[in-house]
Amino acid sequence: MGLWGERDYIPDRFPQWIDSDSMHPFGVFQNNRLVAIGALQVTPEKKKAWIKGLRVQLESQQKGLGSRITEHLMDYARQVGVKTLRYGTSTRNKASMGLAEKLGFRLTNSVSYLRLEPPFPAHPTPSPSFVPLEIGPERFQEILAISPDLIESETFAFSWEFYNKDLEGIRQATELGKVRVVIDDTGGTNTIFLSRIGLMNDMRTSVYSIFSKNRSVFVDVFSRILDELEETKTDRGAFFLGPRAEEWVQYMVDIPAEYKGRRFMLYEMSL
Repeated sequence: MGLWGERDYIPDRFPQWIDSDSMHPFGVFQNNRLVAIGALQVTPEKKKAWIKGLRVQLESQQKGLGSRITEHLMDYARQVGVKTLRYGTSTRNKASMGLAEKLGFRLTNSVSYLRLEPPFPAHPTPSPSFVPLEIGPERFQEILAISPDLIESETFAFSWEFYNKDLEGIRQATELGKVRVVIDDTGGTNTIFLSRIGLMNDMRTSVYSIFSKNRSVFVDVFSRILDELEETKTDRGAFFLGPRAEEWVQYMVDIPAEYKGRRFMLYEMSL
């Protein structure tokens, strides 16, 4: 299995990194064997960059290789003029959290994360009165301008990334999948959710981010998503949930033990 855990997404992404002008992978070799890796993704205007895919082989951990690669990526970011450096990780990865904090990153966002696999839980039948509408990035931005509390933080999580709520960030997120909204009787938007379907480690994986201000609508949307997972014969569904959705989902499904309290987090550093 090498550097990669059983469900690691990096093997699927790494070939794309090699072909991308914005990605800069770095590795540590010992006896011609790759034992640690990390990558820096720099935005076109070079104002922001991400540390991606930091991994250290189990037998080579506790030797400072994670710090060595991260510091190298930080130095490279400074050299190319990056102003803000970002680092996403999970509460499951205590070593990654500790490394970020040790090197001076600060926690700026945190969302609930869970994963479900077949058989998917029983759920209410979606109501015909709620009709999700697909929208584009410009409309997405307009909705957030009118209802900023729909996504309360300055960034939002989708598909193991965090994005700014400006048009640039929204476009980056919507390039990965589609965005749907539910409009209430007054014409306002009370729920917005993003979805992406693809293969990961040869498994059909659907990823969703859900933000809602209405519990009834959230229940309906989550039920629709569970129907989608069943209809598309998805092997697993991954969910990033806003704070209200995080609370409400606990009344709908029995959260697997390994995902109770699990969070996906954004660390940032000004360079």
